[in-house]
Amino acid sequence: MNLRDVLRPEHIVVPLRASTVKQATELLAARLVETGAVAEPNRLYAVIRNAWPEDLVSVGEHAFLPHFRTEAVRGLRTAVGIAPAPIRWEKDPNRAARIVIFIVAPQREAATYLQLVGAFARGRGIPAIFSTGNHYERKPFEAVLGSGHPDPQARLDSAGGERVAATTIAGYR
Repeated sequence: MNLRDVLRPEHIVVPLRASTVKQATELLAARLVETGAVAEPNRLYAVIRNAWPEDLVSVGEHAFLPHFRTEAVRGLRTAVGIAPAPIRWEKDPNRAARIVIFIVAPQREAATYLQLVGAFARGRGIPAIFSTGNHYERKPFEAVLGSGHPDPQARLDSAGGERVAATTIAGYR
């Protein structure tokens, strides 16, 4: 799977005028709504408002991938924005990127979503996926992305299915 397989030209926003990932996500959601890609706009906006920031993935220093699972859409929908200046993540102002890839999908498309994230990272030689939040089910996540670390120095799996891993890249852990 490749980003171009699921991204329509009218869902690309350049320049993306946002200073935070949340603002960028709201603008990209609005683009999907404006172009008719969302069956239930109010439901999508409610999910973004109520679930933020549980589901946030960053792909190295290259991009943020805010993602949501909701029946507000009938299939996987993606919008991409490229900002003229780095956009910061509200929870960690030291993490910033110029690209934001917004992905929204119904629950039944969870595996497809994960394949898209993995393809994006692999295609750019990005060594690690940083993720926060609930991945709903570990098995689809692990099948596509593994632990999210190419060679973790530390990894802890709990009896309840939670996982913590650590990798050092370019001197940062």
